[in-house]
Amino acid sequence: MLISSDMKSWILFLLIIGSITPLFSQCPPDSVLLVKYDRDVKDLALKRIRLFNHPDKVKVEIPQIWQDTIWSGLATIFQANNIPERDTVFDVYCIHNLSPMNSALTEDIYIKFDSVWTFDIVTKQIITNNPDLNAFLLQYGLIYQSDFFGTIVRAATQRPLNTQALADSLELFVEINFAEPTPIPGDGDRIYYNRANDLMHFDFQLLWGDCPSGCTSGRTWHFRASDNCTAAYEGRTMQGLGEPFPAPLFCNISSSTIDPVFECQVFPNPFTNNIFLSIQKENTTHYQLFDVSGRIHQNGYFQHATVIHTENLQHGIYFIRMANESFQSVYKLIKRGF
Repeated sequence: MLISSDMKSWILFLLIIGSITPLFSQCPPDSVLLVKYDRDVKDLALKRIRLFNHPDKVKVEIPQIWQDTIWSGLATIFQANNIPERDTVFDVYCIHNLSPMNSALTEDIYIKFDSVWTFDIVTKQIITNNPDLNAFLLQYGLIYQSDFFGTIVRAATQRPLNTQALADSLELFVEINFAEPTPIPGDGDRIYYNRANDLMHFDFQLLWGDCPSGCTSGRTWHFRASDNCTAAYEGRTMQGLGEPFPAPLFCNISSSTIDPVFECQVFPNPFTNNIFLSIQKENTTHYQLFDVSGRIHQNGYFQHATVIHTENLQHGIYFIRMANESFQSVYKLIKRGF
């Protein structure tokens, strides 16, 4: 059967639309992940663009299609509640791609103006004699940081952008002699991403010890995620360890320890040796601590607050059921294992 040119165009259109459908629609990230890891995903996506020397490297905004696969894999690991180490990297040590040495994103740009400029002292918005240039600076959130000899301005972006492409675009304006991104020295926690065939690999690296010069010690947790939204933990590696292990941050982005309805508090989550329970109303409350198989490890009663000692529990997922005459509720907890 012969296919007309119009039909060929329509088929091609459908293929293109299908190819740019966000991949993370299969493994969608929740709102917490989207907010907390937006910069990390854009950073990892920009590194991929540069790795493959793709034409998208000239775009100021990092294309969503490069981010979607990374979002899908990251969401798969984030939602893998059966993997205790997932809680270690997201909720206990709160690992982000913070190392300037490892980052593709740079906030600072040095700009040399060949014309008069100033800035708003309140908003830090840079103002020139060219309305189009002003609109461009405003569009990409470039604000004044400092200046050198009144001609070279240190500006900073307020959004995760491809600042090399942004600097190249700035140089198209006649008022600008040159613009270049300026990396910030220092080291810190890192996230690595790689894709091989149908598997995505994520490494979360906690670094410490003289990080201004290059961190001397670290621990890395290795995960993989597949396109069918399943995740696996692949172990951990260590380096250096010449400095004391850093204290956990306990950002707990994925779990709330406070029940606003019943004014009940269960903390910390994740926990190590103790779980603290409290309730505002002094009703006699019954609690049960049980694991994913339903086995009850501890139970008892308390009036206002109590401590459950958990030194002998293996790391993993547990649940606390609390009930009194006013309410009954169950809370998921993680005993962390580093």
